Amino acid sequence: MKGENFIEELINALNPSEKRYVKLYLKRNTPESKDNNYLKLFLILEKNIDITDKEIIRQFPKKFTANQLSVTKFYLTNQILKALENFQYEKSKEQKIRSGLSHVSILFSKSMYDQSLKLCKKLHQAAIKNDLLFYQLEIKLWEAKILSKKVESKNPEAIIEKTFRDLNAISDSLNTYIKLQEIDYLILLQNQRGGLTRKPEEELKIKEWVKKVEASKTETLGSFKNEYLYHHILSLGYYQLQDTDKNFQHRKGLIELFDKYEEMKTTFADEYISTLNNFILVCGIQKKEEQFFDYLQILKSYTSNDRNLITKVLYTAYTQELLYYYNNKNYTAALELIPKIDTFLIEHEKGIPLSSKMLFMFLITGIYLGSGKKEKALEWNNRFLNYPDAEKIYDLYLYSRIFQIMIHFEMGNQILVNSLLKSIYRHLLQNERLYLFEKKLIAFLKNILKDNNKIKQYFLEMLNDIKTLKKDPYEKKAFQYFDFETWLSKKIELLN
Repeated sequence: MKGENFIEELINALNPSEKRYVKLYLKRNTPESKDNNYLKLFLILEKNIDITDKEIIRQFPKKFTANQLSVTKFYLTNQILKALENFQYEKSKEQKIRSGLSHVSILFSKSMYDQSLKLCKKLHQAAIKNDLLFYQLEIKLWEAKILSKKVESKNPEAIIEKTFRDLNAISDSLNTYIKLQEIDYLILLQNQRGGLTRKPEEELKIKEWVKKVEASKTETLGSFKNEYLYHHILSLGYYQLQDTDKNFQHRKGLIELFDKYEEMKTTFADEYISTLNNFILVCGIQKKEEQFFDYLQILKSYTSNDRNLITKVLYTAYTQELLYYYNNKNYTAALELIPKIDTFLIEHEKGIPLSSKMLFMFLITGIYLGSGKKEKALEWNNRFLNYPDAEKIYDLYLYSRIFQIMIHFEMGNQILVNSLLKSIYRHLLQNERLYLFEKKLIAFLKNILKDNNKIKQYFLEMLNDIKTLKKDPYEKKAFQYFDFETWLSKKIELLN
């Protein structure tokens, strides 16, 4: 548990469906003879998440103490977690198998070996269907344990030996899974923490991960999850290394994997939607327009009874459309889409992950900046920078601060620009992110503030610098966030 505000964070994280279920659970699971303090506290916190303990105590009977509130919070937290466990049961294959294994254990303790073995066979089929290697291993161990008690079986030794051969095969797949999953988490962390790598030592690390994974052969990976991780890691790795052809190859490999195992589109629905999202993205980057729109339509037509999945489909589709217009500088189409996205963000605020929310705000800021709508660009940029935990999406946060300077520069707020330049310079220096492009951009803006007579000269010099930096394998990655070259060219045209 996370300390004092754990329950506040938990209640704040619940979606409307979960809140309804928790309330029903608290009503059903509190004895009628007792005051339902759990439900009362839940309703108070749901209404005002920032309420203080003193204010909460005032809403309870006079004898209700701070110590009682602490105890009530503790037990309410446990009740909420139990309610969520029940709520997720029907959707969670793991929970069903875990519950089934508990039943196996009970039957085994009652010497009901035939019944426990029969249940093991059923659970094993479910584990295979859902590619749950950990559970396959545990179920097979239970089978061996049960078989060791069934001395009346025909040739039990051979059956146990066969069971352990299966166990070794599962163990091999599981070891491969663990190795691949470790690299997958490391490369995801790199991707989410800093965006595109711009340091040679970071690139070298990614190349080493890619080399390790490429040494695996797809035909020996042994499971759907392992094949998924194989292509997922390599697609992320080649995205970081800016090898668009190999990135496309492995994004396509993931699509083909789901087409091969059609049932996995439902079993691993989250991963399937992410696979569609990333394939659409790389099609857009490679200008494969027919495939882009075909797979965007496949994404939009995905159906499910799970509201969270449908929310994911919607924000994923909106992201890809907006990104497509942003990258192709089709600001007219983008500006028409923004009001729909704004409404969607408000209505589904809690169902959208932080990274997606920040990407929407970042892209919309860039679209307004690129189309010359300074006031709207500033409004969305402020929404980004003032959003809680915005800095966690560090690459977008960094370029949003650069946007902030560019917007105020365009608005003629010279004193503020000078202050912002000093602030971002210190920030970049402290975080070891002061690369050549950032140095030149800061110097360029400082020069303009100092000497208005050479504005055109400074713009032309910066434009030439950008054309040169685009040839650098590390510096060119900065230009994936915004088309600085076009922005400068437009300013030079106005100066002429």
